[in-house]
Amino acid sequence: MQQHSDPHTAVITFSEPYAPWQTLFDLVLPAHELGPDTDIADQWNDEITISGGPWIQHSWSSEQQILVPNHDYWDADRVPLLDEVVMAPREDTDSEILALQTGEAMAAFPQPFPGARERITGDLTFAVGAGTSIEGLWINPDAPDRRFDVTRNVRQALAYALDRERIADVALGSIVPDPEVLQCTGWNPGFGEWCNDDFARYLPDAAKVAELLEAEGWTRPDPDGLWVNSEGEELVLAWNTVAGNKRRGGGSGCPAGQGP
Repeated sequence: MQQHSDPHTAVITFSEPYAPWQTLFDLVLPAHELGPDTDIADQWNDEITISGGPWIQHSWSSEQQILVPNHDYWDADRVPLLDEVVMAPREDTDSEILALQTGEAMAAFPQPFPGARERITGDLTFAVGAGTSIEGLWINPDAPDRRFDVTRNVRQALAYALDRERIADVALGSIVPDPEVLQCTGWNPGFGEWCNDDFARYLPDAAKVAELLEAEGWTRPDPDGLWVNSEGEELVLAWNTVAGNKRRGGGSGCPAGQGP
């Protein structure tokens, strides 16, 4: 790191090109609040001492967090109009809905679930919009039980084998009319209008799946079965999702070759 004439400006020079350099600065935390230890995994488990952005943290406990507007925020259009917001955690979706129905809470951000619209009745309003999280399939090429290389062809074949429109419709169709399938790579449109169409070309295409896998020696002895490589290993990936979440299940296997 180099010194700069402006004490509030830091200059960092990398020893070699590093494309995702911006990800290193996604979150800047104050050293004076964390101490000299850079392992902060267990920090702020029992208390949160700082806040930032358009809100200022007035107080925090494990039972509730109170936020007030930050009138010195750099973007005046984003300064909150409310005098105060009290946020109280709930252990599950049912508790959140009950808090709304009883008037204990004025708003909630529950996890999507079948029958959500039917639960929101009376004076309550149900709105759908971009949140602060996304869901996707992220391949771990270094999984300890992997017996074959997850090459570029294998990854692309999986992309062409999936019917993402159908997945979105099954998962969210009863809640959200025509749920949107994101085509961008690792970006949440809720953060800004910068979602590209990187994955738009990946539509279900069995012929493309076969072309990509056969180019690397995979075969499908049973036309309705799984792909296998020259070592006789089946193209099967473990698929884990929302582990421990009883409402949404804990995961399953993902064998390539079944389905589209």
